[in-house]
Amino acid sequence: MRYEVSVKSDYVPTWGISDAFREFQSNAQDAATEMGAPAKTWYKDGTVYIQNDDVVLPREVLLFGHTTKYGREGLIGQFGEGLKLACLAAVRAGHEVVIRSGSET
Repeated sequence: MRYEVSVKSDYVPTWGISDAFREFQSNAQDAATEMGAPAKTWYKDGTVYIQNDDVVLPREVLLFGHTTKYGREGLIGQFGEGLKLACLAAVRAGHEVVIRSGSET
């Protein structure tokens, strides 16, 4: 199933792939902190994989502003924007982004 996130393609114009990677890693680190699911990152055949085993994200994570982290100490994210902006920056830089959560892709 595909979802479109309504944001202009030139939003956060200074963000590149390193910014996207930082945000993806920050989310993985927050999952490790919050749910005890260690973050794993590896590179294989031209693809970077970032994974937290047994973490299932609700579909709402694709909505701007949706977060369970606001005001919680010890977590990096809190505004519900980073994942979406990371996807935007990565796609704009010509990379495919695939999010798998539970049985959904």
